[in-house]
Amino acid sequence: MKHIFLCSFLINFLSFASSITQGYKYSLFLDEEGYVWGSGNNDNGQLGLGDSLHRQDIIKINTMPIIKAVSAGFTHSLFLDIDGNVWVAGNNNSGELGLSDHINRLEPTKINTLPIITAVSTGSTHSLFLDEEGYVWGSGNNDNGQLGLGDSLHRQDIIKINTLPIIKAVSAGNSYSLFLDERSEEHTSELQSH
Repeated sequence: MKHIFLCSFLINFLSFASSITQGYKYSLFLDEEGYVWGSGNNDNGQLGLGDSLHRQDIIKINTMPIIKAVSAGFTHSLFLDIDGNVWVAGNNNSGELGLSDHINRLEPTKINTLPIITAVSTGSTHSLFLDEEGYVWGSGNNDNGQLGLGDSLHRQDIIKINTLPIIKAVSAGNSYSLFLDERSEEHTSELQSH
């Protein structure tokens, strides 16, 4: 009977969710009012609840303004608020949070070095940020050139990717990135083996 109630609750809850995203053994849910909820693994604080305790229940994250987009990486999370500010939480071993250090964050922390952002995307251990003018910014793991900077150096500071034309959509994969330009042409980012 407990499973029936849990499934019923989850189905009812998801009917109010406007988007969902999942990382490694954790999930984030964005409701219609702009509040974020999380459940699952929280070893690195990726749920943004101020601790590293796992959650079996879906818990509301009360420490952020109204959010319009969420993205879950392997063990880090990005939250985009309605004013175009980005908040980050979780693992920062590769600098994926873009906070100029390698310190994990248990609570959502606002990035103060970005212009107004319209979209965010997480790879396993890198992050992409699309600004309102169509420029892309990135941070984190770059072993495979996924940041599109022409090298394989990790970035703990957010850096503008100047090799791209004006972009209208970004998507970060495990160890690569996709960029869709204003002419709807796709650009990829990863180092090619020779």
